[in-house]
Amino acid sequence: MDVQPKLILASRNQVDLSIGRPILIAELAEYRKTFPLNSAVFSIGRHPSNDLVIQDRHVSRYHATIAWLKLTNKEQKDESCAYWIIDGKGQEKRSRNGIIINGTKKLLHRLQSGDSIFIGKSIQITYRCINHTREENSQLNTIYYL
Repeated sequence: MDVQPKLILASRNQVDLSIGRPILIAELAEYRKTFPLNSAVFSIGRHPSNDLVIQDRHVSRYHATIAWLKLTNKEQKDESCAYWIIDGKGQEKRSRNGIIINGTKKLLHRLQSGDSIFIGKSIQITYRCINHTREENSQLNTIYYL
């Protein structure tokens, strides 16, 4: 019998931060900004209720969701948590134009530091886990106007 692993939403804690601090670096036409991932769910899209609002006609109202998920497998006792990116709001509501991760269109992807996410025609978002140094932490919440 084939047992499929399951992804479930998990809560974040201090131990999770030992791998580094996860951030998104969004590069839009007019600026570049970093967003720390401080919660279990981070939304991207055109609608003003999103955490990252992108005003672009090629971006859906709820284009992508980044969630802290636990991968569970009944055959393994090991459960691991990581940020995953999901197209739209999941199976019920996909984005119109999809998401491209490192050059490949995907519905779901486990994020790793350095991954490039492309949304719409020209929006690039980079996922990074940064170390806890003073220099790198000073880059958080910085806006760079291009």
